[in-house]
Amino acid sequence: MAHITISFTPTSATSKLVCFATAPVGVGGNDMFSTGIFHDGNCIAYAAGNGYSADADSGTNIGIANSTNTSARNITFRGIGSNAGSNLVMGNYRSNSTLQMTSGVYGSLTIMEIEP
Repeated sequence: MAHITISFTPTSATSKLVCFATAPVGVGGNDMFSTGIFHDGNCIAYAAGNGYSADADSGTNIGIANSTNTSARNITFRGIGSNAGSNLVMGNYRSNSTLQMTSGVYGSLTIMEIEP
């Protein structure tokens, strides 16, 4: 499931798209998780972390994609899954062995277009 998706249209076909994404990630139990940034369905960044008992971790990714054209495309920051099959909830933290969220969904996805 996507945590953040941005439809982005580059201004140049020869540019690079530098993508920064981060969010707190709550996991069920003492489990590991992974997050990624996807450029039109292709994973361009991957990060893994783990939670322990009543805490969480941060899913932070940095990825670079070639623009190749000036057509709109989707860039998505999402959870890839957990290694032991427990819950993975982006934008949440854990407290007292329960996935929690205080107000709103937390996280960010920043896209910067650069011309090499």
